Amino acid sequence: MANLLLLFFLLAACAPPGKALPAMAPVDTQAAPPTLTPSATASPTPVPLATRRPAATATPKPTVTPTLTPPPVLLETFPGARIKGLVGFGKGWQADWFLSDPKSGQVAADEVFKLFGQDGADTRLVRNTQYAAGQGLVFDFRFNKGAVCQFNLENGEAATYDYRQFSVYSCASSYISLTSGATRIGLRFIWGNMALQPDTWYSLALGVADNGQFNLRVWDKADPRRYLQYQERLGVKWNNLTWRFSAQVAGAGKVVEVKDYFEFTASETSH
Repeated sequence: MANLLLLFFLLAACAPPGKALPAMAPVDTQAAPPTLTPSATASPTPVPLATRRPAATATPKPTVTPTLTPPPVLLETFPGARIKGLVGFGKGWQADWFLSDPKSGQVAADEVFKLFGQDGADTRLVRNTQYAAGQGLVFDFRFNKGAVCQFNLENGEAATYDYRQFSVYSCASSYISLTSGATRIGLRFIWGNMALQPDTWYSLALGVADNGQFNLRVWDKADPRRYLQYQERLGVKWNNLTWRFSAQVAGAGKVVEVKDYFEFTASETSH
């Protein structure tokens, strides 16, 4: 290398002025290998797993409680009355009723209850519930010839000081009987445009309002324009009490039939 540099300087010195020496070609060195740019690594797109759908379930249908429409004649005496439901004489009727003598009644066709009278004793069919102010009952009934049937609302034990009884006597002469303690305090005849006849179906609605007020309506099933009606406010001794219902008949061979017994609520009564 040193010899080459010496030769270069000597030639430069001998060269004519103004003429440059040719440039030396650079020493050929081995070019570095090109740097490889890594290609972008493609990330695999995850494939979602199939979602397992739950088995289709049937949507339960809402339970629909049928609305029972009160008959117009009931609304005339009990405006705004709402029927709660039927307390009939189908299978298991004994859960809703008490019979004073198991032999004194039976369920006939079409869920009609027959109550038989006996000599020397009154037979009773008693509803196993209590009614308060704003509640009432309505049912159909008929009686055979000579029968004296009686429908009662009672509070307390008979013949005790606090006993109260409101009774509807349904026969050829229909009237109301009131009992307080052990004393019958009076009879009230029922106003109307008909007299009850045997072997005829009638409807009877009976309810209690505030201040010891009792309301009664009896009508002919075949012609509701024929009816009996009674209303009386009996005062504080008859107020704020609960009442149990019973049907009653006396005399051998006498029969009263009861069917389609409904209970209702009423916030007001006609005046």
